[in-house]
Amino acid sequence: MRKHIIWLFLVSLVLIITLSACSKDSTSSDPTEGDPNDPTYLQARAASEAMVDTILGGIDYAIGMREFDGSGPMVARPADTLFMTMYEDFWWEIRLEMEGEGGSMVASDSFRFEIAEDDYQDLPDSTTNAYEYRSKFEIETANGDTTASAYAYETLRLDGLTEQELLITGSSSQEIAITMGSVEASMSNSGGLADIVFIMADLDDEIDDHPQSGVLTLSAAINSSQAIGNLPALHFEWTLTVTFDEDGYHARLESGDNYWEWDESWEDPA
Repeated sequence: MRKHIIWLFLVSLVLIITLSACSKDSTSSDPTEGDPNDPTYLQARAASEAMVDTILGGIDYAIGMREFDGSGPMVARPADTLFMTMYEDFWWEIRLEMEGEGGSMVASDSFRFEIAEDDYQDLPDSTTNAYEYRSKFEIETANGDTTASAYAYETLRLDGLTEQELLITGSSSQEIAITMGSVEASMSNSGGLADIVFIMADLDDEIDDHPQSGVLTLSAAINSSQAIGNLPALHFEWTLTVTFDEDGYHARLESGDNYWEWDESWEDPA
């Protein structure tokens, strides 16, 4: 199952909280460039880069499903429930259910392989040209007067397995709700992947597993009913646009009246 989705929740929450110090609810249609030395922006940038890495990790996982052979993962604990099945419409599902004293979790990966449009197959082989991938994640936890729930859903389509370029499109959404005593907080974000291109020869030879082009967009909102520690009650929105190329990506972060832009190279150390 996909561990990266758990990190996506954590990174998303960090991004929202760090942005709260430099963001105000605003209807400005013409943001101005923010201070590149703003310490809060630097935290937000680091969180943004971690989020991009996490999403790329999810894409990498989905790409790896082209080698699926019908075998499933091992159960982590005897008490966990894991099942894998293929339905009549050729959709495979691997589902893990976990429940304990502190909460519960359900994670599901689904995928369907095709030779051509509406021509599906049981397992991928050399004739497989495309497949669809869906991921669903739900978790609920409780500790004293603090409760939290999270939900994530992602859908991807991968086209061109038998061609020179692999084209990926898709979308994702996440929701987090937290109650801490009398304080209620929530975060939601959604994103889209447009025309993300990988070179099949590079993937096959394990030369380069980075996208060569395409755009990732994310938008989010956070609300809290009252102050949390030193943070006041919040309501704000932010957007992140990432444009990929063969050398890395260009990022633009907008929040309130400000925006920041920067570039990252695939060769930069993690």
